[in-house]
Amino acid sequence: MSNVIPDMVSPEEFPYCIWHPDVATEETYRQLQTRYPQLRYHVGRACAVAGYAALYEELDLLPEVSIAEEARENGSKYIFDSIVSAPSRYAIMNDYSRTVDETQLRQTFLNGDTCVRSMLDLKRTLSGRLILGPGHRQFDITEDFLIDDCDQDSPSPRPREAVLLLYSGVGKPFYA
Repeated sequence: MSNVIPDMVSPEEFPYCIWHPDVATEETYRQLQTRYPQLRYHVGRACAVAGYAALYEELDLLPEVSIAEEARENGSKYIFDSIVSAPSRYAIMNDYSRTVDETQLRQTFLNGDTCVRSMLDLKRTLSGRLILGPGHRQFDITEDFLIDDCDQDSPSPRPREAVLLLYSGVGKPFYA
């Protein structure tokens, strides 16, 4: 996320992952959650990535397991400890469906069912294929199908070629 907060109106415009590839400043996230309160759990997760404990406290969130797992992965000890020490923990964020649901609270435990930030750097080459069959569940919280804009063997990215392939329909499809 850059430190620019866009104007967003419809649900389709709100991103799920606001902590990759870069985290914003604490003040940007504070302004974001003020302007768009429906993103407060997203902001809480970004706090776990960046270690913004003060802002996390201001959000007054329920103890959420995805945030705890992100905090554990990124060394945000205060946030992690505050969640795991709570008598109950909840699954409010869903990385499979990229949704946040505070209405139907489901108590759960930390089970590694979170797409932590370090997993987001695993990409496929532009010429790679994604196999998405029935019942196949995959994390795609960055909504890019894990496709990078360069080949791993190539020393430099080829964005012009990537853009041409994406809109021309030439070549193999990215899914089977």
